[in-house]
Amino acid sequence: MRDDCITVLLGLPELRVKGEEETDHWIGVQVEYRVREVPCPWCGEMTGRVHSQRTQMKRDMRLWRKPVYLELCKRRFRCRVCGRVFSEPDPVCGMRKRTSGRFRSHLGREALEQPVRQVARKEGVGETLVRGCVTEEARMLLGTAASPEAPQVLGLDEFSIRKGQIYDTAIVDLERKAVIGVVSGRRQQEVADFFTALSNADRARVVVMDMHEPFRQAVALCLPRAKVVVDKFHVLSHVHRALDQVRTGIEPRQGKRGELYRARYLLPKARERLTPPQRTTLMALLGRYPQLHRAWLLKEWFRD
Repeated sequence: MRDDCITVLLGLPELRVKGEEETDHWIGVQVEYRVREVPCPWCGEMTGRVHSQRTQMKRDMRLWRKPVYLELCKRRFRCRVCGRVFSEPDPVCGMRKRTSGRFRSHLGREALEQPVRQVARKEGVGETLVRGCVTEEARMLLGTAASPEAPQVLGLDEFSIRKGQIYDTAIVDLERKAVIGVVSGRRQQEVADFFTALSNADRARVVVMDMHEPFRQAVALCLPRAKVVVDKFHVLSHVHRALDQVRTGIEPRQGKRGELYRARYLLPKARERLTPPQRTTLMALLGRYPQLHRAWLLKEWFRD
Protein backbone atom coordinates (compact mmCIF):
# COMPACT_ATOMS: atom_id res chain seq x y z
CA MET A 1 0.00 0.00 0.00
CA ARG A 2 1.26 3.47 -0.89
CA ASP A 3 2.28 5.69 2.02
CA ASP A 4 2.90 8.90 0.07
CA CYS A 5 -0.65 9.73 -1.07
CA ILE A 6 -3.36 12.14 0.05
CA THR A 7 -7.15 12.03 -0.17
CA VAL A 8 -8.81 14.29 -2.74
CA LEU A 9 -12.55 15.01 -2.94
CA LEU A 10 -14.01 13.37 -6.06
CA GLY A 11 -16.76 15.95 -6.34
CA LEU A 12 -19.51 13.46 -7.23
CA PRO A 13 -21.63 13.12 -4.06
CA GLU A 14 -23.93 10.56 -5.72
CA LEU A 15 -21.09 8.04 -5.81
CA ARG A 16 -19.36 6.12 -3.03
CA VAL A 17 -15.63 5.51 -3.52
CA LYS A 18 -14.69 1.87 -2.91
CA GLY A 19 -11.04 2.06 -3.92
CA GLU A 20 -8.49 3.78 -6.10
CA GLU A 21 -5.40 3.02 -8.15
CA GLU A 22 -2.85 5.41 -9.58
CA THR A 23 -0.17 4.75 -12.19
CA ASP A 24 2.24 7.03 -14.00
CA HIS A 25 -0.32 7.57 -16.76
CA TRP A 26 -3.85 7.35 -15.30
CA ILE A 27 -5.96 7.21 -12.15
CA GLY A 28 -8.66 4.60 -11.61
CA VAL A 29 -11.41 5.03 -9.01
CA GLN A 30 -13.76 2.18 -8.08
CA VAL A 31 -17.22 3.64 -7.36
CA GLU A 32 -20.86 2.70 -6.92
CA TYR A 33 -24.05 4.67 -6.42
CA ARG A 34 -25.00 5.36 -2.81
CA VAL A 35 -28.71 4.64 -3.17
CA ARG A 36 -29.82 1.19 -2.05
CA GLU A 37 -33.32 1.29 -3.45
CA VAL A 38 -34.53 2.64 -6.79
CA PRO A 39 -38.01 2.99 -8.33
CA CYS A 40 -39.06 0.42 -10.89
CA PRO A 41 -39.57 2.19 -14.27
CA TRP A 42 -42.46 -0.18 -15.04
CA CYS A 43 -44.63 -0.09 -11.89
CA GLY A 44 -43.01 2.63 -9.80
CA GLU A 45 -42.40 0.46 -6.72
CA MET A 46 -39.14 0.87 -4.80
CA THR A 47 -36.84 -2.12 -4.88
CA GLY A 48 -33.38 -2.92 -3.57
CA ARG A 49 -33.12 -6.47 -4.85
CA VAL A 50 -29.95 -6.70 -6.96
CA HIS A 51 -30.30 -9.08 -9.91
CA SER A 52 -26.75 -8.72 -11.30
CA GLN A 53 -23.89 -6.26 -11.49
CA ARG A 54 -20.93 -5.54 -13.71
CA THR A 55 -18.18 -2.97 -13.99
CA GLN A 56 -18.29 -0.18 -16.57
CA MET A 57 -15.39 2.16 -17.32
CA LYS A 58 -16.34 5.85 -17.51
CA ARG A 59 -13.95 8.66 -18.42
CA ASP A 60 -13.93 11.64 -16.04
CA MET A 61 -12.09 14.94 -15.58
CA ARG A 62 -8.31 14.98 -15.33
CA LEU A 63 -6.61 15.10 -11.95
CA TRP A 64 -2.94 16.10 -11.63
CA ARG A 65 -2.78 16.06 -15.47
CA LYS A 66 -3.74 12.40 -15.52
CA PRO A 67 -7.00 11.07 -17.02
CA VAL A 68 -9.38 9.70 -14.41
CA TYR A 69 -11.40 6.55 -15.11
CA LEU A 70 -14.41 5.72 -12.97
CA GLU A 71 -14.81 1.96 -12.55
CA LEU A 72 -18.55 2.04 -11.91
CA CYS A 73 -20.20 -1.00 -10.39
CA LYS A 74 -23.42 -0.87 -12.42
CA ARG A 75 -26.29 -2.83 -10.88
CA ARG A 76 -29.41 -4.38 -12.38
CA PHE A 77 -32.40 -4.67 -10.11
CA ARG A 78 -35.36 -7.05 -10.12
CA CYS A 79 -38.63 -5.53 -9.02
CA ARG A 80 -40.27 -7.38 -6.12
CA VAL A 81 -43.76 -6.49 -7.39
CA CYS A 82 -43.79 -6.94 -11.17
CA GLY A 83 -40.65 -9.10 -11.42
CA ARG A 84 -39.07 -7.12 -14.25
CA VAL A 85 -35.32 -6.52 -14.46
CA PHE A 86 -33.92 -3.05 -15.13
CA SER A 87 -30.65 -1.11 -14.88
CA GLU A 88 -30.19 1.50 -12.18
CA PRO A 89 -30.21 5.15 -13.29
CA ASP A 90 -26.87 6.75 -14.10
CA PRO A 91 -27.26 10.51 -13.46
CA VAL A 92 -23.51 11.17 -13.32
CA CYS A 93 -22.88 9.96 -16.87
CA GLY A 94 -26.26 9.44 -18.48
CA MET A 95 -27.88 6.45 -20.17
CA ARG A 96 -25.40 4.47 -22.30
CA LYS A 97 -22.71 7.15 -21.91
CA ARG A 98 -19.04 6.27 -21.42
CA THR A 99 -18.05 9.68 -20.07
CA SER A 100 -19.26 11.76 -17.15
CA GLY A 101 -21.54 14.70 -17.80
CA ARG A 102 -19.06 17.20 -16.36
CA PHE A 103 -16.29 15.83 -18.60
CA ARG A 104 -18.46 16.23 -21.71
CA SER A 105 -19.32 19.78 -20.65
CA HIS A 106 -15.61 20.49 -20.24
CA LEU A 107 -14.87 19.15 -23.74
CA GLY A 108 -17.64 21.28 -25.22
CA ARG A 109 -16.41 24.48 -23.56
CA GLU A 110 -12.84 23.80 -24.60
CA ALA A 111 -13.81 23.11 -28.22
CA LEU A 112 -15.73 26.38 -28.45
CA GLU A 113 -12.41 28.20 -28.05
CA GLN A 114 -9.93 25.71 -29.58
CA PRO A 115 -9.87 23.43 -32.65
CA VAL A 116 -11.70 20.15 -32.12
CA ARG A 117 -8.65 18.13 -33.12
CA GLN A 118 -6.48 19.94 -30.60
CA VAL A 119 -8.94 19.29 -27.76
CA ALA A 120 -9.27 15.63 -28.75
CA ARG A 121 -5.50 15.12 -28.73
CA LYS A 122 -5.06 16.97 -25.45
CA GLU A 123 -7.68 14.86 -23.65
CA GLY A 124 -6.91 11.60 -25.44
CA VAL A 125 -10.42 11.13 -26.84
CA GLY A 126 -11.94 10.86 -30.31
CA GLU A 127 -12.91 13.89 -32.39
CA THR A 128 -16.42 12.45 -32.76
CA LEU A 129 -16.95 12.70 -29.01
CA VAL A 130 -15.69 16.27 -28.91
CA ARG A 131 -18.00 17.33 -31.75
CA GLY A 132 -20.98 15.84 -29.94
CA CYS A 133 -19.99 17.74 -26.79
CA VAL A 134 -19.79 20.98 -28.79
CA THR A 135 -23.37 20.42 -29.92
CA GLU A 136 -24.56 19.78 -26.35
CA GLU A 137 -22.78 22.87 -25.05
CA ALA A 138 -24.08 25.03 -27.90
CA ARG A 139 -27.63 23.85 -27.22
CA MET A 140 -27.28 24.85 -23.56
CA LEU A 141 -25.84 28.26 -24.46
CA LEU A 142 -28.67 28.89 -26.91
CA GLY A 143 -31.16 28.05 -24.21
CA THR A 144 -32.92 25.47 -26.38
CA ALA A 145 -33.35 23.18 -23.40
CA ALA A 146 -36.07 25.52 -22.10
CA SER A 147 -38.87 23.65 -23.91
CA PRO A 148 -39.78 26.10 -26.70
CA GLU A 149 -43.32 26.25 -27.99
CA ALA A 150 -43.98 24.11 -31.04
CA PRO A 151 -44.38 26.14 -34.26
CA GLN A 152 -47.00 25.21 -36.85
CA VAL A 153 -44.42 24.50 -39.56
CA LEU A 154 -41.29 22.65 -38.46
CA GLY A 155 -38.18 21.86 -40.44
CA LEU A 156 -35.67 19.08 -39.75
CA ASP A 157 -32.23 19.26 -41.33
CA GLU A 158 -29.06 17.37 -40.49
CA PHE A 159 -25.71 19.12 -40.57
CA SER A 160 -22.07 18.42 -39.83
CA ILE A 161 -19.49 20.74 -38.32
CA ARG A 162 -16.98 19.09 -40.60
CA LYS A 163 -17.92 17.36 -43.84
CA GLY A 164 -18.03 13.59 -43.51
CA GLN A 165 -17.94 13.65 -39.72
CA ILE A 166 -20.70 13.12 -37.16
CA TYR A 167 -24.09 14.60 -38.06
CA ASP A 168 -26.41 16.57 -35.79
CA THR A 169 -29.98 17.71 -36.37
CA ALA A 170 -31.30 21.27 -36.43
CA ILE A 171 -34.99 21.89 -35.69
CA VAL A 172 -36.22 25.05 -37.37
CA ASP A 173 -39.35 27.20 -37.17
CA LEU A 174 -39.84 27.66 -40.92
CA GLU A 175 -42.40 30.45 -40.55
CA ARG A 176 -40.06 32.62 -38.46
CA LYS A 177 -36.93 31.17 -40.12
CA ALA A 178 -35.35 30.60 -36.70
CA VAL A 179 -33.52 27.63 -35.19
CA ILE A 180 -35.36 26.46 -32.06
CA GLY A 181 -33.16 23.50 -31.20
CA VAL A 182 -30.09 21.43 -32.00
CA VAL A 183 -30.12 17.68 -31.35
CA SER A 184 -26.95 15.62 -31.05
CA GLY A 185 -27.13 12.87 -33.67
CA ARG A 186 -29.87 12.04 -36.15
CA ARG A 187 -31.51 9.00 -34.57
CA GLN A 188 -35.19 8.63 -33.79
CA GLN A 189 -34.77 8.71 -30.03
CA GLU A 190 -32.92 12.03 -29.88
CA VAL A 191 -35.42 13.78 -32.16
CA ALA A 192 -38.38 12.19 -30.36
CA ASP A 193 -37.04 13.40 -27.01
CA PHE A 194 -36.92 16.96 -28.35
CA PHE A 195 -40.45 16.75 -29.73
CA THR A 196 -41.72 15.39 -26.41
CA ALA A 197 -40.23 18.36 -24.55
CA LEU A 198 -42.01 20.90 -26.80
CA SER A 199 -44.87 22.79 -25.21
CA ASN A 200 -48.16 22.71 -27.15
CA ALA A 201 -46.84 20.02 -29.48
CA ASP A 202 -50.32 19.69 -31.02
CA ARG A 203 -49.79 23.05 -32.74
CA ALA A 204 -47.41 21.43 -35.23
CA ARG A 205 -49.22 20.92 -38.52
CA VAL A 206 -46.40 20.35 -41.03
CA VAL A 207 -42.89 18.92 -40.72
CA VAL A 208 -40.56 19.46 -43.68
CA MET A 209 -37.56 17.11 -43.87
CA ASP A 210 -35.58 14.72 -46.01
CA MET A 211 -36.36 11.01 -46.43
CA HIS A 212 -34.43 9.89 -43.35
CA GLU A 213 -36.66 7.15 -41.90
CA PRO A 214 -35.86 7.81 -38.19
CA PHE A 215 -37.11 11.40 -38.66
CA ARG A 216 -40.42 10.14 -40.05
CA GLN A 217 -40.78 7.67 -37.19
CA ALA A 218 -40.15 10.39 -34.59
CA VAL A 219 -42.82 12.61 -36.18
CA ALA A 220 -45.34 9.76 -36.33
CA LEU A 221 -44.66 8.92 -32.69
CA CYS A 222 -44.71 12.41 -31.16
CA LEU A 223 -46.55 14.66 -33.65
CA PRO A 224 -49.31 12.43 -35.07
CA ARG A 225 -51.38 15.42 -36.28
CA ALA A 226 -48.54 16.83 -38.37
CA LYS A 227 -48.15 16.07 -42.07
CA VAL A 228 -44.72 15.08 -43.33
CA VAL A 229 -43.52 17.01 -46.37
CA VAL A 230 -40.34 15.84 -48.08
CA ASP A 231 -38.16 18.70 -49.23
CA LYS A 232 -38.07 18.64 -53.04
CA PHE A 233 -34.29 19.07 -53.02
CA HIS A 234 -33.90 15.60 -51.49
CA VAL A 235 -36.36 14.04 -53.93
CA LEU A 236 -34.59 15.57 -56.92
CA SER A 237 -31.24 14.32 -55.66
CA HIS A 238 -32.49 10.76 -56.25
CA VAL A 239 -33.62 11.71 -59.75
CA HIS A 240 -30.23 13.26 -60.49
CA ARG A 241 -28.51 10.12 -59.23
CA ALA A 242 -30.61 7.99 -61.59
CA LEU A 243 -29.76 10.31 -64.49
CA ASP A 244 -26.06 9.99 -63.70
CA GLN A 245 -26.38 6.20 -63.70
CA VAL A 246 -27.68 6.40 -67.26
CA ARG A 247 -24.68 8.56 -68.20
CA THR A 248 -22.12 6.20 -66.65
CA GLY A 249 -23.84 3.22 -68.27
CA ILE A 250 -23.36 4.69 -71.74
CA GLU A 251 -19.60 5.30 -71.49
CA PRO A 252 -18.36 3.08 -68.67
CA ARG A 253 -14.88 2.63 -70.14
CA GLN A 254 -14.01 6.14 -71.21
CA GLY A 255 -13.80 7.44 -67.66
CA LYS A 256 -12.66 11.02 -67.24
CA ARG A 257 -11.67 11.30 -70.91
CA GLY A 258 -15.21 10.91 -72.23
CA GLU A 259 -17.35 13.82 -73.37
CA LEU A 260 -20.21 12.71 -71.13
CA TYR A 261 -17.97 12.85 -68.08
CA ARG A 262 -16.97 16.41 -68.94
CA ALA A 263 -20.64 17.36 -69.18
CA ARG A 264 -21.70 15.64 -65.93
CA TYR A 265 -22.48 18.97 -64.24
CA LEU A 266 -24.67 20.19 -67.11
CA LEU A 267 -27.08 17.24 -67.00
CA PRO A 268 -28.67 17.90 -63.57
CA LYS A 269 -28.71 21.67 -64.01
CA ALA A 270 -32.20 23.19 -64.41
CA ARG A 271 -33.07 23.89 -68.03
CA GLU A 272 -33.94 27.55 -67.38
CA ARG A 273 -30.59 28.14 -65.65
CA LEU A 274 -28.46 27.05 -68.57
CA THR A 275 -26.49 29.79 -70.29
CA PRO A 276 -26.75 29.96 -74.10
CA PRO A 277 -23.32 28.27 -74.61
CA GLN A 278 -24.21 25.58 -72.06
CA ARG A 279 -27.55 24.95 -73.73
CA THR A 280 -25.87 24.58 -77.15
CA THR A 281 -23.31 22.12 -75.76
CA LEU A 282 -25.90 20.06 -73.91
CA MET A 283 -28.38 19.85 -76.80
CA ALA A 284 -25.63 18.70 -79.19
CA LEU A 285 -24.58 16.07 -76.70
CA LEU A 286 -28.12 14.79 -76.09
CA GLY A 287 -28.64 14.59 -79.86
CA ARG A 288 -25.84 12.01 -80.06
CA TYR A 289 -27.18 9.89 -77.18
CA PRO A 290 -30.96 9.22 -77.52
CA GLN A 291 -31.12 7.16 -74.30
CA LEU A 292 -29.54 9.97 -72.29
CA HIS A 293 -31.79 12.51 -74.01
CA ARG A 294 -34.87 10.58 -72.89
CA ALA A 295 -33.56 10.36 -69.30
CA TRP A 296 -32.87 14.10 -69.28
CA LEU A 297 -36.40 14.85 -70.56
CA LEU A 298 -37.84 12.66 -67.80
CA LYS A 299 -35.81 14.60 -65.23
CA GLU A 300 -37.12 17.91 -66.52
CA TRP A 301 -40.68 16.56 -66.68
CA PHE A 302 -40.42 15.46 -63.05
CA ARG A 303 -39.12 18.91 -62.05
CA ASP A 304 -42.05 20.57 -63.75
